[in-house]
Amino acid sequence: MSKTERTWVFAIAPVYVGWRIYWANRLPITDCDEVYNYWEPLHFILYGYGMQTWEYAHQYALRTYAYLLPLKIVAQIVTPVALRWASFLVDHNVSHEKLAIFLLLRSFLGAITAICELYFLWALSGHLANTHWVAFVLLLSAGVSHSAAAFLPSSTWMMAWMLATALYLEKRHYSFVLVAVTTTLMVGWPFGAVMLLPLGISILWKNWRAGKLLATIGWTAFCTIIVQGTTMMIDHSYYGKWVSPTVNIFSYNAAGGGDELYGVEPVSYYIKNLLLNLNIVAPFGMMALPLCLLCRRYTILGILSPLVLWLAITFPRPHKEERFLFPIYPILIIGAIVTVDIVLDITQKFLPLIKRLRTGLHTIVWTTSVVVSVSRTIALSKYYGAPLLLYALVSDQPRELICTCGEWYRFPGSFFLNGELRFLPSSFKGQLPQPFKGSRPENIQHLQLFNDRNLEQTERYVDPNDCDWIVDLGGSDCVSSLRVELIHTVPFLDTDRTSTLHRTLYLPFLHEQAMIDGRVTYLEYSLWRVKKG
Repeated sequence: MSKTERTWVFAIAPVYVGWRIYWANRLPITDCDEVYNYWEPLHFILYGYGMQTWEYAHQYALRTYAYLLPLKIVAQIVTPVALRWASFLVDHNVSHEKLAIFLLLRSFLGAITAICELYFLWALSGHLANTHWVAFVLLLSAGVSHSAAAFLPSSTWMMAWMLATALYLEKRHYSFVLVAVTTTLMVGWPFGAVMLLPLGISILWKNWRAGKLLATIGWTAFCTIIVQGTTMMIDHSYYGKWVSPTVNIFSYNAAGGGDELYGVEPVSYYIKNLLLNLNIVAPFGMMALPLCLLCRRYTILGILSPLVLWLAITFPRPHKEERFLFPIYPILIIGAIVTVDIVLDITQKFLPLIKRLRTGLHTIVWTTSVVVSVSRTIALSKYYGAPLLLYALVSDQPRELICTCGEWYRFPGSFFLNGELRFLPSSFKGQLPQPFKGSRPENIQHLQLFNDRNLEQTERYVDPNDCDWIVDLGGSDCVSSLRVELIHTVPFLDTDRTSTLHRTLYLPFLHEQAMIDGRVTYLEYSLWRVKKG
């Protein structure tokens, strides 16, 4: 397909970017690691306070500050216009500058993802006839919509894979190397490099045959030295010592056993999440590799091959999280389109009528898939978006202590607060974050307050009477012994007392009837004012 014939990608660009920005601040943050390991340290380097996890402790240094700096720069650029622009991004009032900056940063992440997708579609359309169906499913996929604006290394690797693959398809090999090296060393999650390994080997092979292998290796070494040196200088300025978080996190995970402290799940956990986020796309995508081998579609095989490597790494690990699947979402979507295409190719040899029905069959399959996906996307926003809405109200309150107990893992970040977050005891007995202490080098004197075994640190808790505000689910034990005034509530779906269908998908008319029948139940996400004296 010529570049002229690929102009349809430009036509859909406004829709793509607009859709990603629209959902960026309407979908909940479902992974507490995103808040405490990325948004909170970003808040710290912007404002001088926030919550610190053990991974940022001086003696462990598993996270790199280099990953935070691009968003710090964006935040500083948008600060003068944040309040004016943010009001167009959400359906509620934005009265606080920090909250406005947070909304703009999430929108920025969504927009950057969209740009990577569009460039990827541009490049892919020269090699895959049905790229328009890839664009359709990719845009409306619940999984991609949810991961697009997430401030997580796995989301960044999803973007990096699309960008690097596009560069590979466009034969821009040096640019591919730059993206691969930068993402591997500056994101602080080196495991994602596996996603680019097959194409990287292909580039080395092609350049060897062209007599350019030494030049390619030299360019890779140059990029590695520059990027790694820059990353280490950034981390030295925050940790106060020379350290490589990339090496540290790789060593920690390679040793094995550590991640099991944070939960162990069966393989069915990933299967369930793939079906929730991609529905029929997931099983269809899994079928693509063997079908491509069978039908000798070797060009697309190279693009799909990272799927096998990623599944081989993630599925056997005892500790499983939904975010670990983010990088393979685009691959599964491409694979699903290819699977249906190959099945139709085979079928029409025996049933010539299929050739005339081909477009219609594609339309039925993928329209059904995206309708389910959009229903899932809306469900995530409507049923589980209460923390974002309630904490947006907290930002109007004076700079005081805001406490929570059992709902600590749904805290959306200090960008929502004028005050500071503190914890009250709950049924959770693992290690909670603590406030960053003073200036960066001073963290050294607080080594004893962190451990890498997920052991409870009782120093994290405050006296309930010291709290000025409490955020938690209605009826919480957090407020049972205090004199409090209920200020505001937002509905939050009670998953334990709601049927699987209605907690998974948004079904407007059936949902209302299910509420009447008692098959759908809501809790109240609540903000209380603690009465003093």
